[in-house]
Amino acid sequence: GNPLVHLFAADTADAQGDRTRAIGYLDSAQAPQDNAAVLLRKAQLLIADRRRADARSAALAASRCLERDAWQFRTLARVLTDCQDPESAREWLARAHTLFPGHPPILSDLATAEFHLNRIDEAEQHLGELLQIEPFNPGALHLRSAVRTQTPERNHTEDLESRLLRETRRVDFTVA
Repeated sequence: GNPLVHLFAADTADAQGDRTRAIGYLDSAQAPQDNAAVLLRKAQLLIADRRRADARSAALAASRCLERDAWQFRTLARVLTDCQDPESAREWLARAHTLFPGHPPILSDLATAEFHLNRIDEAEQHLGELLQIEPFNPGALHLRSAVRTQTPERNHTEDLESRLLRETRRVDFTVA
């Protein structure tokens, strides 16, 4: 009944291509309805099996027993996105951002969700936060350039040049 053993067994069955057995292992874990990790893994398997309605049910059940765990919040948001509910995914990511401020993957996921929901100002704000923490985050730099149409008057060219200049000054190119 140990949930960790059942998670391992489910991952093993899934790796062998048997999602039905993998889901069965999760269902037979001790109190699976109260274990967010078990429910989220089940939701992931159900998404992979193209069972969106069941995946959404498992994800919503998991949302009622989430632990203070960034992976759980991000996984819940990904499942909701895959279930065609990007607004709920964004709401969970915003909650995660409150609990885990400065967490780069959460900031990235939140900005991406906001971009897809056409919440451009919020996406830019969260990308700015992310780039303060990880100045050369390639996903954030790319999304920032795509979030709005760039014009000669409004673009990120100077910022990119400044980042590169700071980095080249920091790196010692001396050859021994």
